[in-house]
Amino acid sequence: MKKGMRRFLTALLAGAMTLSLVACGGTAADGDGAEQQSESRTPEWVYVPEYKELTGNGDYWSMKQIGDYLYYQSNTWDEETGESGSSLKKYSLLDGREETLPLTLDDGGSLNSFEIGEDGSVYAMIDFWSNDEVTGDYKSWQALAKFDAEGNEVYNVDLAELQEKEGIDWFGSMTVDGQGRVYITCDTKIVLFDEAGNYSGLASVGNDMNSWVNSVGRGADGKVYACYYASNGNSGGYQLSEIDFDKKSTGSSYSNFPSGNGNGLVSGDDNSFLVQDGTSVYRYDMTAQTSEKLFDWLDSDINGQYVNNIGVTSEGKILAIQYARVNQIPFLGICLGMQMAVVEFARHAAGMERAHSTEFAPDTPFPVIDIMEEQKAITSKGGTMRLGKYPCRLADGSLARSLYGTEEIEERHRHRFEMNSALRPQLEEKGMTVTGLSPDGRLPEIVEIKEHPWFVGVQFHPEFRSRPNRPHPLFTGFIGAAKNISLHE
Repeated sequence: MKKGMRRFLTALLAGAMTLSLVACGGTAADGDGAEQQSESRTPEWVYVPEYKELTGNGDYWSMKQIGDYLYYQSNTWDEETGESGSSLKKYSLLDGREETLPLTLDDGGSLNSFEIGEDGSVYAMIDFWSNDEVTGDYKSWQALAKFDAEGNEVYNVDLAELQEKEGIDWFGSMTVDGQGRVYITCDTKIVLFDEAGNYSGLASVGNDMNSWVNSVGRGADGKVYACYYASNGNSGGYQLSEIDFDKKSTGSSYSNFPSGNGNGLVSGDDNSFLVQDGTSVYRYDMTAQTSEKLFDWLDSDINGQYVNNIGVTSEGKILAIQYARVNQIPFLGICLGMQMAVVEFARHAAGMERAHSTEFAPDTPFPVIDIMEEQKAITSKGGTMRLGKYPCRLADGSLARSLYGTEEIEERHRHRFEMNSALRPQLEEKGMTVTGLSPDGRLPEIVEIKEHPWFVGVQFHPEFRSRPNRPHPLFTGFIGAAKNISLHE
């Protein structure tokens, strides 16, 4: 799997749960020219779902994951008054905290779908309906509204007249580009609105009448792309193209886009999209224009037809570490991996809410990873890292000591940040011990967890000293421990 995709994929299910995939991989014979596998083949890696229950009555089909947050609708019904209401929830995939966004809808309005802008603004399609008390005629219409991050309405556009003028029967999925312009699908066209909410025309896709739009999505570059089905006689297939807002059309289609019904476009790592077709999940590299199947849903015992959305969290390392720690799975963290292991333990085992590294969160209340003291007065990063080979002393009775078979080792380093010794007592009290220290006792080099069969984090880089004929003891120990673990249990 591509390096960037080692972060977590989070799948949003139609129900009161979210799911996190905590492992990834394939089979020994994946790819062209691979030998045929028997029907009873066993995957080399197993995808283990982790479920998280959500509160409230949710319209889970309108879920969206953006970064480390899950946004979803919560609908209410008052039996006494016969009135319904809807609100937008924001759920943290990292700490489970949930909040209601401060949106105020017009009387009688109900949230239909929504999108979150890069600045935290909320763009919403709102349904309205009424019954004429005299004639009994039923009327429904929609509006497009934008709210800023504080919940204040920026604009509200009635779409009834536009629907009648352009002959639009229904509005489909919606997204917003990096400039705040809105794109809404409707059969063979895409409806465009500028950053002020003004209608800006219809964009055509593919060969127009022989094409229909499946979904639109915002890429990591802030541009919007359309996934559409283009037919040519008796043949056809799904294609991906960038939408040119000003020209009101799509550009040339990208090659090798995954076949099958791409259920939504989700921005992945680097310049890529994640696409799921109800059976498998793919990573599409837009630079190389190549498609890579990441996994099949059945490998996770999940019916992919019921998966509504997928996404990538920015802190997948922390979720993976938490899973390994809680489920007693062997773990080896190297450099940043060791630092994130300390962060994860601090948050979820030592009660340090929002603990982090000051490299990523300078204002964290618990800087369990901080810049090295001698580096704090240096403003230029060039040549200031702790580089090269340094000695480290191993604690008696530690896993590290048993693996190395000696009291003092030398390992190569490349880092500016380190474990904050000021918070070390709080971590050790909860079970994370420092088993490797610099000879002067100032710099933590290795951490372990007492109540875990094989959990090691190292600040240095053992791969620099590992050779094919002389594998590093940390790697041999880790692989040996992993061989005895079955994720099927």
